[in-house]
Amino acid sequence: MARCAAGHENAPGNAYCQTCGILIVTTEGTTPVPGSAPAPSTVAASGSVPTPGTAPAPGITPLPGTSASLPEWSAGVRPQNGMGIAALVLGIVGVVTCCTLVPGILAIIFGIIGRKRAQVGEATNGGMALAGLILGIVAVATAVMWWIAQALGSFASLMNPSGIV
Repeated sequence: MARCAAGHENAPGNAYCQTCGILIVTTEGTTPVPGSAPAPSTVAASGSVPTPGTAPAPGITPLPGTSASLPEWSAGVRPQNGMGIAALVLGIVGVVTCCTLVPGILAIIFGIIGRKRAQVGEATNGGMALAGLILGIVAVATAVMWWIAQALGSFASLMNPSGIV
């Protein structure tokens, strides 16, 4: 099992860490891909492993397009924020179109999934998912009240067909 400079375990044969994108150094001090440049010996010898949010080990340069510090979530794996975004959009649509239940129900479902993803660290927009969840609940409550008012109005008109109050 090969480790990158940050200490993440990777499958043998990977040239770069799947978590942070840093060049992998095996215990022998060489890179696992034939033909690639040998890794700096200072990293293999020092054994220092930076924590996320700190600069990489000396002699290791990050991949192009990545920052010099190690992010909380890796450069190769993006946060899955789709559920939180969908919850917020559907919650807003549900509140604006207050007589339909579908957007509000979907906002509640996506908001719960988005919150769970944010709690596990797979997403970074837990607040957006919570806002979508709250708006979804408001939309469903508003739609239910609207349908009850419509039903009562229809019932009242059936009970008083002449329309005289």
